[in-house]
Amino acid sequence: MAQVRAEYDFEAQPNSGEMTIAAGEILTVIRENIDGGWMEGRNVRGSVGLFPETYVTPYQASRPPPTRIEEHPTPSASSSFSKPVTRSQINQ
Repeated sequence: MAQVRAEYDFEAQPNSGEMTIAAGEILTVIRENIDGGWMEGRNVRGSVGLFPETYVTPYQASRPPPTRIEEHPTPSASSSFSKPVTRSQINQ
Protein backbone atom coordinates (compact mmCIF):
# COMPACT_ATOMS: atom_id res chain seq x y z
CA MET A 1 0.00 0.00 0.00
CA ALA A 2 1.16 3.53 -0.71
CA GLN A 3 2.24 5.82 2.07
CA VAL A 4 2.14 9.60 2.41
CA ARG A 5 3.77 12.09 4.77
CA ALA A 6 1.68 14.87 6.32
CA GLU A 7 3.17 18.25 5.45
CA TYR A 8 0.70 20.23 7.57
CA ASP A 9 -1.43 19.69 10.66
CA PHE A 10 -5.12 19.04 10.02
CA GLU A 11 -7.79 19.09 12.73
CA ALA A 12 -10.72 16.74 12.03
CA GLN A 13 -14.30 17.90 12.52
CA PRO A 14 -16.17 15.77 15.11
CA ASN A 15 -18.32 12.94 13.70
CA SER A 16 -17.31 13.73 10.11
CA GLY A 17 -15.22 10.68 9.23
CA GLU A 18 -12.15 12.93 9.10
CA MET A 19 -8.91 12.09 10.88
CA THR A 20 -6.64 14.58 12.64
CA ILE A 21 -3.10 14.43 11.26
CA ALA A 22 0.12 16.09 12.37
CA ALA A 23 2.93 17.40 10.16
CA GLY A 24 5.58 14.71 9.74
CA GLU A 25 3.18 11.83 10.38
CA ILE A 26 3.37 8.85 7.99
CA LEU A 27 -0.01 7.52 6.84
CA THR A 28 -0.96 4.42 4.86
CA VAL A 29 -3.36 5.26 2.03
CA ILE A 30 -6.53 3.15 1.85
CA ARG A 31 -8.38 5.12 -0.87
CA GLU A 32 -7.40 8.04 -3.09
CA ASN A 33 -9.28 10.63 -5.14
CA ILE A 34 -12.31 10.81 -2.91
CA ASP A 35 -14.74 13.57 -3.98
CA GLY A 36 -13.52 17.04 -3.12
CA GLY A 37 -9.80 16.20 -2.87
CA TRP A 38 -9.75 13.80 0.07
CA MET A 39 -7.87 10.59 0.86
CA GLU A 40 -8.69 7.87 3.34
CA GLY A 41 -5.83 6.50 5.37
CA ARG A 42 -4.61 4.81 8.51
CA ASN A 43 -2.08 6.21 10.98
CA VAL A 44 0.44 4.22 13.04
CA ARG A 45 -2.03 4.06 15.95
CA GLY A 46 -4.57 2.25 13.76
CA SER A 47 -7.03 5.16 13.41
CA VAL A 48 -8.72 5.42 10.01
CA GLY A 49 -10.25 8.52 8.46
CA LEU A 50 -10.28 11.16 5.75
CA PHE A 51 -7.72 13.93 5.30
CA PRO A 52 -7.08 16.52 2.54
CA GLU A 53 -4.91 15.33 -0.37
CA THR A 54 -3.19 18.72 -0.46
CA TYR A 55 -1.88 18.25 3.09
CA VAL A 56 0.27 15.22 2.21
CA THR A 57 3.07 14.20 -0.16
CA PRO A 58 4.11 10.73 -1.36
CA TYR A 59 6.46 8.97 1.05
CA GLN A 60 8.88 6.14 0.43
CA ALA A 61 10.73 4.70 3.40
CA SER A 62 14.47 4.57 2.89
CA ARG A 63 15.92 1.15 2.36
CA PRO A 64 17.66 -0.49 5.32
CA PRO A 65 21.45 -0.57 5.13
CA PRO A 66 23.02 -3.63 3.48
CA THR A 67 23.59 -6.53 5.84
CA ARG A 68 26.71 -7.92 4.22
CA ILE A 69 30.08 -6.33 4.79
CA GLU A 70 31.86 -5.37 1.63
CA GLU A 71 35.49 -6.33 1.30
CA HIS A 72 37.97 -3.50 0.89
CA PRO A 73 40.89 -4.14 -1.44
CA THR A 74 44.36 -4.29 0.09
CA PRO A 75 46.32 -1.17 -0.86
CA SER A 76 48.99 -1.89 -3.44
CA ALA A 77 52.29 -0.15 -4.06
CA SER A 78 50.62 1.92 -6.80
CA SER A 79 47.69 2.85 -4.54
CA SER A 80 47.28 6.38 -3.27
CA PHE A 81 47.17 4.84 0.23
CA SER A 82 50.73 3.64 -0.02
CA LYS A 83 53.45 6.28 0.43
CA PRO A 84 57.18 5.65 0.59
CA VAL A 85 58.58 5.69 4.11
CA THR A 86 61.74 7.72 4.67
CA ARG A 87 64.58 6.75 7.00
CA SER A 88 63.75 9.70 9.30
CA GLN A 89 60.17 8.42 9.71
CA ILE A 90 61.42 4.98 10.73
CA ASN A 91 63.75 6.42 13.40
CA GLN A 92 61.01 8.53 15.04
